[in-house]
Amino acid sequence: MHVCLEGYCESGRMTNICAPMDITQDPNNFDKGVVYELDARSSIFNEFEEYKYSRNIGNKVKDLHTNEINFRSKPFKLGGFVIGLGKKETVWSIMKSAHVPVRCFEDDDCISSKVVTGGLVEFSSKSSLEFNRLYFTCVNVTVDATLSQCSNGFVIDTVPPTKGEVTVHTKKSGFITDDNLINIHWRGFADNNLSKRFGYPSSIKFFELAVGK
Repeated sequence: MHVCLEGYCESGRMTNICAPMDITQDPNNFDKGVVYELDARSSIFNEFEEYKYSRNIGNKVKDLHTNEINFRSKPFKLGGFVIGLGKKETVWSIMKSAHVPVRCFEDDDCISSKVVTGGLVEFSSKSSLEFNRLYFTCVNVTVDATLSQCSNGFVIDTVPPTKGEVTVHTKKSGFITDDNLINIHWRGFADNNLSKRFGYPSSIKFFELAVGK
């Protein structure tokens, strides 16, 4: 693999330079103290049943990243996964704020809790979650509080993006003179403000364009 840099001058002329890049990756060399939220009805969740006591999961970590849930458009059955807890007793909770409760029934922010062994949990589908609200999955490792932590959160998002403006830029007073080119601009489309919290560059995942009568 190479990394390349291109430089352009005002006249449009370009020069570039490339250098080789070596990549060394150990799939087990990363921060394992992460709570992953998953769909408990998905096939990938069933696969992780055999890893719930594992200290390392190798390249399966990329499946966690691919299937981790931040947004869902409709209710789902929540599951959670943490790497490296072994056979420790864990108390999992669904929370309205990112803190590990001492006891769920004494904490107003705690929606539901479940005690399991290991790093995998499946919550009841009867857990009552409001739409368009941020929730967190937290795990309390009873024998070692330093391993207790919360996820970065998830939202059941049922509100569509706000409508923006779409304009067609032309040089002939609104008429298109080139059958092969349409210059379309848009602005003002936005969704909830939680996207940047999860590390997304924009609140809009993608746009689709259609041309017709």
